[in-house]
Amino acid sequence: MTKPRKKYRPKPISYNTINYVIGGFKKLDEEHMVNVQAKNSAALWSISSGHGTKEHFDVLVGMSNMAKVLCETQFDFKYMEILRSGQDALEQLGKRYLKIKKFVLTGEELRALNDVMEVHEAQLYALRVVDIERCYQEVQRRLRHGINLTKIKESA
Repeated sequence: MTKPRKKYRPKPISYNTINYVIGGFKKLDEEHMVNVQAKNSAALWSISSGHGTKEHFDVLVGMSNMAKVLCETQFDFKYMEILRSGQDALEQLGKRYLKIKKFVLTGEELRALNDVMEVHEAQLYALRVVDIERCYQEVQRRLRHGINLTKIKESA
């Protein structure tokens, strides 16, 4: 009896290898930075003004996760205390949402999330595209495998 065959998955092919390699050493272009900053700022503004949705909350969680992985891999845990306070703020915000079905920030939580946003923007300005892509893949791997996840459950 033989083992069943695996499905064939061809390897990705880079048609312009030189451009791919050189492009990885570049910094993020200004247009992309503006888009990322606008998305993150809009999510924080929506939640802080009381009109936030789960999608806005997910944007902030994604920003926080990315900043944490960037800090661990590229910045030697330099900003980890700021990022931990931001993650604590997001956890409290999520618990409050489960309780009252509305996103409401306190002043301390808003300050912590603003600090996380500043750290994240500074990280994106400092790093190359290759480093950011690797960190994004690490965030996706951690989400797939449930590593360093905080499950927010309704407390009775």
